[in-house]
Amino acid sequence: LNPGGVIVTQSGPGGLQTHRECFTAVNSTLNTVFEHVIPFVAEIPSFGCPWGWNMAFDATGVEGSSLSPEEAAGAATSFREMAEESMNERLNARVPENKLRFMDGSAMRGVMGLGKPIRKSLALEQRVITTDNPVFMY
Repeated sequence: LNPGGVIVTQSGPGGLQTHRECFTAVNSTLNTVFEHVIPFVAEIPSFGCPWGWNMAFDATGVEGSSLSPEEAAGAATSFREMAEESMNERLNARVPENKLRFMDGSAMRGVMGLGKPIRKSLALEQRVITTDNPVFMY
């Protein structure tokens, strides 16, 4: 991953009854490597349940970054709490609005608005996925 790069990965089922299968373990694992990890859930109709995703990145010490150390430390919070219109502007600067059939500022806030039980499970998760400690999903 290039300095300042962002990784987004599918992380398994993200529903209320299924999120502990591997979504929380993927999040926990990414947290051992990256400064910021943002979990979110989106409906994927062909999967038959909400699906978990994790976006991970480093913001502190990235060469060429215009962020102050304080801004870098709060980058994930700033992203999650970004005003809907600001998110729309950022999205539309990267992808023409007519190409985004689902995503906009309102949808982004929705997918990142995880319920309390899922947030609690993410906070309590201690599994870290390794070659010797894999997590399988069936």
